Amino acid sequence: MTSRGEVPEVRRFLEVFFGDQNELKLDDINSERGRAADIRPWVDRLVGEVPLSSVVPYKFFDSSGKPNYRWYGLARSGRELRDLSESLTAFVVPTWSTFRGGTGISEQ
Repeated sequence: MTSRGEVPEVRRFLEVFFGDQNELKLDDINSERGRAADIRPWVDRLVGEVPLSSVVPYKFFDSSGKPNYRWYGLARSGRELRDLSESLTAFVVPTWSTFRGGTGISEQ
C-alpha cells in the first residue's frame, strides 16, 4: 500500500484513523490477511500521487460489546465530495441507511 508518489499527509491521516480507537488496524489491512484486508482496495484509493475519494470504516464496540461500524467518505475537493455523496446515496438508498449526504471537516 505504499507508492513512490504517496502523499505524506494521507499516510499520517491513515495512521491516526486506523489507530488506537479504531478496531481495524492499518497493519492488518496491509498484511492482506484476515477480514481487515478486505478494505485494502478502498484504502489504496487514498494513497498515491493522485489520491482518489473513497470510504473507510471505523469499527468500535458499543456498551454491550456489540461491534459497530461507522463509515467515512473522504474527498479532496468539493466536487469529489459531491460525486462521492451522489454515488453513496444511489448505492445505499435512504431506506437502508441514515446517510443523507451530510458533510463534516476533520480536525486532523
